[in-house]
Formats: sequence, C-alpha cells, structure tokens
Amino acid sequence: MTSGRKAKASQRRKSVTISARVEPATARALDRLATAYNRSRSWVLNEAIRTQAAADAEYLAAVDEGLRAAEAGRLIADADLDQALARRRAAGRKRAA
Repeated sequence: MTSGRKAKASQRRKSVTISARVEPATARALDRLATAYNRSRSWVLNEAIRTQAAADAEYLAAVDEGLRAAEAGRLIADADLDQALARRRAAGRKRAA
C-alpha cells in the first residue's frame, strides 16, 4: 500500500488504539465511572480526553488572544482591573440574591 493509501485508510478508521499506564486508584475510579455510566472504560477515557482537550484548546486560544492584545498595547491597569472585577462580583451577588 502506498503512503497516500495508508493515510486515506487511517482517516476512515473510527478510532485508534493508544495505551497508557495509570495509577491503581485511577484505574479503580475509571472502573467505577464506567459502571455508573453503564459504558466501557474506553468510552469513559475517550470522553475525559475529549473534554480535557477541548478545555485546553479553549484556554490556549484565550492565552493567545491575551498575548496578541498585549503586543498591540491593549492592556488594563491593575486598579482598573480590580474595579471591573469588583463590579462583576457585586452584580453576581445581586443576581444570586
């Protein structure tokens, strides 16, 4: 099979196999989750990895956005940030009350 064919064949696969070593406590927690969800270990691991990867991608995008803003000189003074956060906290408390 040529490398182009191999690439196309691997793109058609629904999943790939990876292996990892985990601590015994982590394996037990994984088994408890799989039982609770009535799913396989693989399903629980896939969901955990997918969720973490999405969260990390969102975080890294926010960091990149912040770095671009800083490079463009769009910065907020500490005092202004403190005031803005205090207003947000106050508004949140009003909504919760």
